Amino acid sequence: LKQFSRADSGDKEWVDVNECVSTTLKVVNNKLKYHCNIKNNLGDIPKAWINFGKISQVLTNLLINAGQAINEHGQITITTKLQNNNIVISVEDNGLGISPDNLNKIFDPFFTTKDVGIGTGLGLSISYGIVQEHGGNLTATSTLNKGSCFSITLPIGNDCEQVKEIVND
Repeated sequence: LKQFSRADSGDKEWVDVNECVSTTLKVVNNKLKYHCNIKNNLGDIPKAWINFGKISQVLTNLLINAGQAINEHGQITITTKLQNNNIVISVEDNGLGISPDNLNKIFDPFFTTKDVGIGTGLGLSISYGIVQEHGGNLTATSTLNKGSCFSITLPIGNDCEQVKEIVND
């Protein structure tokens, strides 16, 4: 909870992204455990220069959305890997999927396909902005009635950030 509470500070630090994923899963577990199996494919990845709370906020949104896309009982798979000097975190579900017409609008503010009272249409838009603040990208692929995959790509960090961190220690 202490890590989550620092989301508003904007402070970045060297973070174990797998720990961020695991902590977020513990927080959202009660929302998902009764109708989703969670599969972790956490790779061997370096630490990244991120704001733990903000990336946890993005993961929380993606995991809750994935759970809501699953009608009865399904699976959510979370994968972390190193790719081209970036960390990639994928949240994949086998839920309802997103129509091609809606897929290009999902990051627009206030766009939602959820029933009134269930979503505001801001979660993905805010998540997209947070990932961009980190110098990364948030993308989605989807197939109707088969599921969706949201991928967060984050740069590990740069030498300037490493020097600042070492100097401040």
